[in-house]
Amino acid sequence: ITYEIDIEKLTAPIKNGDVVGTLILKENNKLRFASKGDKIVDINNKVIDNSLKYLEVFDVPDEWKTLEYIDNKKLSFNETINLLKGDSLPVSSFIKYKEGIFEGSTTKVEKRNIAEEVPCWISENCSECNQCVFSCPHGVIRPFLLDKKDSNVESIPSFMPKDKEFALGINYDACTGCGVCTLSCPGKMGKKALKMVPNKDIKSNFSYLEKNNVNDKYQSNILNVKNIGFKETRFEYSGACAGCGETPYITNLTRVFNDNLIIANATGCSSIYGGSVPSTPYSIPWASSLFEDNSEYGYGILQGINIKRNKIKKYMKEYPRNKLFKKWLDNMDDYNICKEVKENIDYKKHPYLNDMKDYILPKQVWILGGDGFAYDIGYGGLDHILSKQDNINILVLDTEVYSNTGGQSSKSSNIGSVASFTSNGKDNYKKDLARIAMCYPNVYVSSVNIGYNKEQYLKSIKEASLHNGPSLIIAYSPCIEHGIKTGMNNSQTNSYLATECGYFLTFRYNPDTKKLHLDMKEPDFDKYKDYLMTENRFASLVRKDKDKADILLEKQKKWAIDRYNYYKKISEE
Repeated sequence: ITYEIDIEKLTAPIKNGDVVGTLILKENNKLRFASKGDKIVDINNKVIDNSLKYLEVFDVPDEWKTLEYIDNKKLSFNETINLLKGDSLPVSSFIKYKEGIFEGSTTKVEKRNIAEEVPCWISENCSECNQCVFSCPHGVIRPFLLDKKDSNVESIPSFMPKDKEFALGINYDACTGCGVCTLSCPGKMGKKALKMVPNKDIKSNFSYLEKNNVNDKYQSNILNVKNIGFKETRFEYSGACAGCGETPYITNLTRVFNDNLIIANATGCSSIYGGSVPSTPYSIPWASSLFEDNSEYGYGILQGINIKRNKIKKYMKEYPRNKLFKKWLDNMDDYNICKEVKENIDYKKHPYLNDMKDYILPKQVWILGGDGFAYDIGYGGLDHILSKQDNINILVLDTEVYSNTGGQSSKSSNIGSVASFTSNGKDNYKKDLARIAMCYPNVYVSSVNIGYNKEQYLKSIKEASLHNGPSLIIAYSPCIEHGIKTGMNNSQTNSYLATECGYFLTFRYNPDTKKLHLDMKEPDFDKYKDYLMTENRFASLVRKDKDKADILLEKQKKWAIDRYNYYKKISEE
């Protein structure tokens, strides 16, 4: 006899955001969850109380007792690993991967289908803003343009371009059911264009729309949230947490730079969901290094590219009458012109260029990592890169904690926060990495928060790419380690409050103009404590030691006010 239990039915009446109780003995609940608050302890107690109610007996048929499993299907390399049979692979199967290069974009075929609830598009309430597309942590929501009405899918007249139909496709097989999209949707007249419904009750038209759209014919030179949504992403369906605050930054980075983007990724969450073979969400060149040397690693990639391009430059200069070569020499950093040149070179006449044709195009090298890399272990290398004159970009996914390794405190963690190694509240201040970087006269620096202003992020990465020198973009990234009380479906709405109250500032400093722009309204510091109490990383200290919490969190607020006044003063110069 086998007993089975439906965890969804068991926890459905007592869910709190994305918090589901762990089935443990009642007497351990308070000890284990005390830091999360009494409400979480009560939820876990109710799970135990309800467990017998939802327990069902499942009779195993007699014939099953003698069943033997025989797998006649010949498994591929990736399938073998996914089925946890990697130890059965012979050494010979790794020969083709001896250089550590693996197939990209394999997450497309995994079709996990793990979500109990998924978003449903309500077309009559849609303003075609593509906010949900931009916000989706796993890239499962896509806008599609159709030439005309199609009876196979639901669509509405497109606002721009006006002669098309607009449809929203959702890949339910890859959706995690986080609900971020529904909260980011502005809808119309107070009515949302997305709502969460049971997964079993909805039919997907995503595959059909992927094959039958005219998105590639819609080209706009205006970089904004709506237009970027129609661009193909090169990072999709990763294994990141539901509601992850990091991944939308990456998804939209790949939409902007697409084929000419190369990423050097530090160890951390972004390297785990970014390249855990055989699950690889990238379809662009991506490589991962360690915490401590990723800046140097990315810098080495850039130097290698420059060496190859300088060889091309030297070769083309030997043919001064070749108009195509002259066009490239005069515009070697213009992607579109370089692409035109690449496609029209006669490689039979110039076989030397054939081996290096990929480097005819300019490359956008981005160094990517979390605050553990940028603020702590890899800071020395990052500082070295910022001191150089090379055109290289750094995107810091700032969760203010070591997310991947278990929630340890970092130098980005703020005073008064509770994490591993600072369980009694961190007693020193957050490092102001942006302020340090601005000490170098040729570094572009930006602080961004897509929960507050998505357009500012797009503007920042574009300006960073155009700046001839190092750039540093610090991206506020809500994390499950923050303990957002309303759940990770509120990851981006909660981060709006972070900037509104002055906890996290958004600004851009461009050394080409010597101007700092504060891309935010005057903070309402009266909401500061309200924001802190929405997250258990701060609220838990209040429950544990209120007197200490009052002292540390008041110090944090004063630091935030002083920091804002510092940047405001610079912006007014």
